[in-house]
Amino acid sequence: MDRVYGTALLTIVAASGDNANAGLRGVNTTDPDTSDSKSSHPRDLSQPSVKLNQYEAYIIAPFESTQDISKLAWSSRGSTFQEKALSRRLLIFCGEEVTWHCREMICREDMVNDDAENRSKPLEWLRLNPQHFQLFDGPDPFWMDGSTVRDKNAKTHLVRSSAMGEFARVVEEYSSRQLTDKGDVIFALQGLLNILSGAIDRVPVWTSGEPI
Repeated sequence: MDRVYGTALLTIVAASGDNANAGLRGVNTTDPDTSDSKSSHPRDLSQPSVKLNQYEAYIIAPFESTQDISKLAWSSRGSTFQEKALSRRLLIFCGEEVTWHCREMICREDMVNDDAENRSKPLEWLRLNPQHFQLFDGPDPFWMDGSTVRDKNAKTHLVRSSAMGEFARVVEEYSSRQLTDKGDVIFALQGLLNILSGAIDRVPVWTSGEPI
């Protein structure tokens, strides 16, 4: 999945769906057998506007209802963790509205996100530098695992690479998510493990049959 999400121009997310076949609100589908168009659940948006006197200008209020992505099932499923962490751009269908997320900005349908009273929060992206994506030879050049530094008081501290720290953060967040089939615990994280293993120059998860 690291190749799928990492090379995709855009990932479309049905964040409000309670299953994999929930579909997208407000998007029509076509039956491949009959070519009949079927309408999904329509969106119910309310955005009052007021015209300013004779001028062609309007005051438009934000949508009356928004949903917090962090409180939806999409943010707690183990199977969607890589979708969020590895995608370069996300178009998220959340409740009645659609939001654009990338590493540079968040764009809402109703107004500028920075001007909103209830701003859409940025997602937790995979925090690795470009050199971690196997674009250099060897492990993290900044800190080698097991390196030591000495502070001004002559105390010696053992440090970990920045990539290893990111690996620990990924495992911590992933461990809090829910999986329908517990047997998928490694499979649902394999794409991230592929990237992290290259960044820390070792296999991060031991499985039966591999040398220790």
